[in-house]
Amino acid sequence: MNTYDKILAAALKVLEEEGGAQFSTRAVTAIAQVTAPTLYHHFGSADGLLSAAIV
Repeated sequence: MNTYDKILAAALKVLEEEGGAQFSTRAVTAIAQVTAPTLYHHFGSADGLLSAAIV
């Protein structure tokens, strides 16, 4: 699984288990085991990731 897919899968897991209110860069990066700059490199921001996860 590439890094992009790993981050997206982690975001979906956070949304499914904890809901949008608990969605955060910290939660996603912990599950995906990547750094925040890596997340931002692929998605631009946590909002960009959230948009990708919802679509």
